Amino acid sequence: MGDFLQQRPLPDGGVEVSVDPERFQNVFCADVPDADAAFMAHAQRPARGRGVRGAGATHAAWRVKPSWGVFGTGDRPISPDLHRFSYGRAGSTVTEVDGARTS
Repeated sequence: MGDFLQQRPLPDGGVEVSVDPERFQNVFCADVPDADAAFMAHAQRPARGRGVRGAGATHAAWRVKPSWGVFGTGDRPISPDLHRFSYGRAGSTVTEVDGARTS
């Protein structure tokens, strides 16, 4: 996992993952006011670090539903080339924001 993620153990043996609040603004929202970024950092909902049990998906949604993507060409946490590859593979309609970055 990236060095900006925090893991917390759960009683059932699973893990929840969230972005370190101290790094949140720099990683995800460098262009928003400090107070807004602080609120978002502490209001984030953690993700479960282990997949959901039960029946598997019958098909990948990105194969049958339209998708869109927007990214900044100056992004640092995720390379613009990786964005292009991933969105291209999914057949997404993409908007690139020249020079925009998250950190």
